[in-house]
Amino acid sequence: MPPLQCGDHLLHYLEQAGPTAGDDPIGHPELQAFQVNTGIVLTEWEASTLRQLSKALLAESHRATDPNCPAPWDAAREAQVLKALSVRDAMRNLATM
Repeated sequence: MPPLQCGDHLLHYLEQAGPTAGDDPIGHPELQAFQVNTGIVLTEWEASTLRQLSKALLAESHRATDPNCPAPWDAAREAQVLKALSVRDAMRNLATM
């Protein structure tokens, strides 16, 4: 992963709090328990960002169940795959004319 410019403490908080609540994103009850248990007081922005990170993690973990799913950090490869699929589909369309 590339180094973060800011907010890297939130990744640590997410790991400590538990990145998800089972098959649901981390919720306010989990964040409240995290704050009580650690003594860390989250700002509204931090709590909102932790929930967004949790939702993104769950979405990616569900997407990753597809065996053809490209790695999330390989955007260039994903663009190449999409372009190749587009070319393939165009060739198929031409073949059926």
